[in-house]
Amino acid sequence: MKRLLSIVLVVLVIFSVSACAPARPTPPQASPTPSPSPSPVPSPSPSPSPAASPSPSPSPLPSPGPGSTSYKDGTYTADGDKWQYGNENATVVIKDGKMTDITLRRLDIEGKEVNYDEWAGQEVDGKKRPNLKQFRKDLASKMLEKQTYEVDSISGATVSSNNWKLAVQRALKAALK
Repeated sequence: MKRLLSIVLVVLVIFSVSACAPARPTPPQASPTPSPSPSPVPSPSPSPSPAASPSPSPSPLPSPGPGSTSYKDGTYTADGDKWQYGNENATVVIKDGKMTDITLRRLDIEGKEVNYDEWAGQEVDGKKRPNLKQFRKDLASKMLEKQTYEVDSISGATVSSNNWKLAVQRALKAALK
């Protein structure tokens, strides 16, 4: 009798624990909005720490894959979302309906492009800065190769990577035919 009671209790505990497990969250489907003109955002500390803010995630753009979307030729510039250390910006060149060049930029809270020599992976005030000098080139190359903004973010610069992808997404949205 004790054995049966123990088995029943174990089964009940297993079911109750599994019922309490958190459900996997579904990613929010935010629609892109035009970026307002740059305005300063106060920084809480003098030395930036990219991991200190939540990562924006690009919302889907219809059929961003190669050959499935038709873009108008031209040069399109857009911003990612602002965060406590500024924002990211992208200029996308479209030729013959395809991305032919992408320039990714990190802008400080005043809207000025940072000096990438200060963002080359060195330690500043006891914190290692991400190598934005290289990461922005690597991310742009991946996007050009795959002809989409939907590429993996770069570890160590997740917020910047996601914001660059968002900026490219917004530039491509402006380029849709």
